[in-house]
Amino acid sequence: MRIPVFGIVSRYKEANRLRQVVNTFLSYGIETFVIPKTPLAKLKGIFLRRREPQEPAPVRFRKALESLGPTFIKLGQLLSTRADLLPEDWIKELMKLRDELPPEPWEKVEPVIVQELGEDWRKLFKEIDPTPIGSASIAQVYRGVLSSGEEVVVKVRRPGIEEIVELDLAVLVRIANLLHRHLEGVSFYNLPQLVDEFAFTIRREMDFRIEAANLERLRKLLMGDGIGVPQVYWDLTTKKVLVMEYIPGVKLEEWEGTFEERCELARRLGIAFVRQVLEGGIFHADPHPANVIVSEGRIHFVDFGMVGFLDKEMRDFAQHVFMGIVFRDYDAIVYWYKRMGLVDRIDERRFKLELMGLVEPYISQSLKRINIGEVVYRIIEISMRYGVRFPSEFLMLGRAMLIVDGTVKQLCSDVSVIEIVAPYAEKLVAKGYRLRDVKEGVEKFYMEAVQFKENVLVLSNLLTEAVLKGKEEGVRVKVLQDEIRDRELRKLGDRLVASTMSVGLMLAALFSWAFKVGWSGAYPVLPVICLLGSLALLVISFIL
Repeated sequence: MRIPVFGIVSRYKEANRLRQVVNTFLSYGIETFVIPKTPLAKLKGIFLRRREPQEPAPVRFRKALESLGPTFIKLGQLLSTRADLLPEDWIKELMKLRDELPPEPWEKVEPVIVQELGEDWRKLFKEIDPTPIGSASIAQVYRGVLSSGEEVVVKVRRPGIEEIVELDLAVLVRIANLLHRHLEGVSFYNLPQLVDEFAFTIRREMDFRIEAANLERLRKLLMGDGIGVPQVYWDLTTKKVLVMEYIPGVKLEEWEGTFEERCELARRLGIAFVRQVLEGGIFHADPHPANVIVSEGRIHFVDFGMVGFLDKEMRDFAQHVFMGIVFRDYDAIVYWYKRMGLVDRIDERRFKLELMGLVEPYISQSLKRINIGEVVYRIIEISMRYGVRFPSEFLMLGRAMLIVDGTVKQLCSDVSVIEIVAPYAEKLVAKGYRLRDVKEGVEKFYMEAVQFKENVLVLSNLLTEAVLKGKEEGVRVKVLQDEIRDRELRKLGDRLVASTMSVGLMLAALFSWAFKVGWSGAYPVLPVICLLGSLALLVISFIL
């Protein structure tokens, strides 16, 4: 009989790590995990010295995560995007989590490079400085010079980090399942699903090829706005090693400039964020000042481990909700919640009154004083109280907006993200969505006309049946049969359709003329086409 040694060792490591996790939270005065009559209750250390909870619970929770290492730091960063799970003070505290750990020695890191780039990796580089310029939970970052002379940054995955993460994920799965089954009121939040989502995220973050692809996509999107993103050296990039362009400069949090320079950078930062969200559908989800480099008066984004994605439908949703906030159109916000299927039932009157009470005091102020990130985050909180279920991407967007708005305000109080976003979003709406609304309006006119025609035919059939039945019963009804023949009725229906379509195209022409939709330079191309189409259909309706 063979003994599953590796299985026993794995279970032992998992049980030991589970005990360590529970005891760490207990040492910080957090007892949520200790549930009576479950295995977690038996994991208390016999000689555990418990600290008195002198600090607020959110602070103790953050410190507990930091002490547990890389996986739990990443978990805290994910939780800082989940306003649906944690109160505002917890969210703000978790946003302080910094992904910084003591570095592993070069002797342990070099074998990872050898494994990924081969024994001859030194022929590809003139040098790599063995002293890291950054040391995070997943990777360490080094400066280097390629054999061709270009200065680069070499990001290398920490040795053994995958095994650490997988062990911690197994522990988190066990804790989540126990809490989900035994802790009253927690099942609603579906903690196993949250852990599963976190596992998917952190595994993707450990694959540097995905980060490189995100980096390239953002580089193409932002290069025209004076915003820098490092170039990737794909022939030297693997799952565990990422080689990219070195950007000389200083971190934004350490940069000092004149008032004019700071305001210009603040404006660019706001524009860059808007373009990422509204045009690219991909955004840097952790844009705090440590991940922004200032070099020769330009902003450069670095560290693309946390990236959010918005598909076309979600970008539409974000734009219209934002415009609803700016123009105080609370009906539009409710409409888009329903259209996206985010809520089943909602007390619209009370919800809109509560939104009004939140938004009006902000909008009544000068735009420069409005923290749009805070407004959006508060709206998310209120919406969730009324049963709105936001996708995780939108919650991540709210967190990123909060960070960007705070950074912009810190750089220059005269620059407001809302002043940048509002005209930009309105321009996009005027450029694309009003045209779509015109199309939808014309289609609606056409469908209603077709339905009207069908109703006329149904009415004629009913009338004919009534006449025939009346004759059978001896009732004399004098109706001219020629006037209700199908041929004449169909002509009448076609005339109605043509007339209605003519009216629809006329409205489209007026709408596109007023809002400058479909113009080519100084020429109103779309309005003229709609007008000619309207006149043609009007003539057809008279000929029929």
